[in-house]
Amino acid sequence: MNRLHHDKNLKKIKSEGGFTLLEATVSMFLLSFAILLNFPLLVVLQNENTTSKVRLGATSLARDLLDEVRSRRAIAPVDGQLQTGLDKLGYEYDATTYICTTEPDIDEDFNVTGCSTSDNNTDLRHIVIQIKRNGQTEPIHTVQTAFTRVIPPPAAN
Repeated sequence: MNRLHHDKNLKKIKSEGGFTLLEATVSMFLLSFAILLNFPLLVVLQNENTTSKVRLGATSLARDLLDEVRSRRAIAPVDGQLQTGLDKLGYEYDATTYICTTEPDIDEDFNVTGCSTSDNNTDLRHIVIQIKRNGQTEPIHTVQTAFTRVIPPPAAN
């Protein structure tokens, strides 16, 4: 009796052999189709991630350049000093620094005009820093600030 019961269970196990070739093929097709539908979304997300990293690097570079300008003892006015090949977070940038004695004009295309550098008697400096990705024409990040000299100039002999 025990042997008969064992043979029935063995037949059940053999009959439950798993998926057929057709079922496996259909499931692979559906899985591939789902992945293909999500592929454009993955490409867009990767592009947005790269853009965010580039902007973060530009913002960080602008902050570093502003800190460097603020730490100078004497800040001579400059109308558009270009620095190229600046590396930040694995990306290369070009930075243009304007140090003006009067507030400069910035148009809707972020072009800086009217940066007066003639009044050296004032301690007030208007600073505009534009960051561009290496070789691009449009700025990624533009920062503008004004400050007075905190560190006194060196004494004249």
